[in-house]
Amino acid sequence: MFSTPSNGFIDSRVNFEIFPAGQYHIWSRGDADYMEHLGLGQWVSRDEDNHTGERLWQGSLVDGDRYLIKVKNSSPEVVDYYLFPDDVENAELGHPTLHQANGTAGRVPYAASPPTRSNLPPRSRRCPTRRR
Repeated sequence: MFSTPSNGFIDSRVNFEIFPAGQYHIWSRGDADYMEHLGLGQWVSRDEDNHTGERLWQGSLVDGDRYLIKVKNSSPEVVDYYLFPDDVENAELGHPTLHQANGTAGRVPYAASPPTRSNLPPRSRRCPTRRR
């Protein structure tokens, strides 16, 4: 899991836990703090970005079983989080950074597309009837 922003104390207060779906009845009552997790995120820092927090869980799950993931933010700040099912070392989060291109003007090697029509339905074509 990646989270942002990451300002020192926020990293230690944002985490996730994994639970077997058999505990859903506890979750649905609003008593998620009484559930027994089978794993939680461990703090790592591999992307060398001071603006993101990273948590990683490594373990075994039974194929075909269902699991619940609880993301908990105990900090006073609003945090965006991104869950990934694989071991991701660096992720581009939020809006991508756009860079201005250094293109040169030139001839386009193909004809430009004609403008699209409005959203009117296509006109039906009638077959002319023959008169004898």
